Amino acid sequence: MTSSPPRRVVLAAAGAGWEAAAVRAVEAAPDLQLVRRCVDVAELVAVAQTGHVAVAAVDLSVPGLDVETVRAVRAAGVRVVGLGPADRASALGADAVGASDDVVSALRTVRLR
Repeated sequence: MTSSPPRRVVLAAAGAGWEAAAVRAVEAAPDLQLVRRCVDVAELVAVAQTGHVAVAAVDLSVPGLDVETVRAVRAAGVRVVGLGPADRASALGADAVGASDDVVSALRTVRLR
C-alpha cells in the first residue's frame, strides 16, 4: 500500500503564545510537514507563491491579515485554515476554521485542491 505524501504546511502565528506547541504537534504528525513559520503576512504570501506549500495555518489575529492577503495566498493554490473565530475566518475567505489548541486537526480538515 502506498501512503500519501505529507501535507506541506506553512504556519503564520506571529509569535502567539500557542505557536511553539503547534510547531511541535505539526512536526510530530506523520501526515504533515512544516515547511516554514512566518512572522508576518508579507512572508506568508511570499512563501505561498513559491508553490512549495499546500495549506497555511493562520492565526486570525496576525497584524495586517485581511481579505486581500487571504486571496493572494489562495490564488497561489494554498488552502487557508483560519485559527480563531469562525465568523472572522469566513469574512476573510478562509477555506476552513480551527482552534489554535488543535492545529493538527484543523490542518487535516481542509480539502486540498
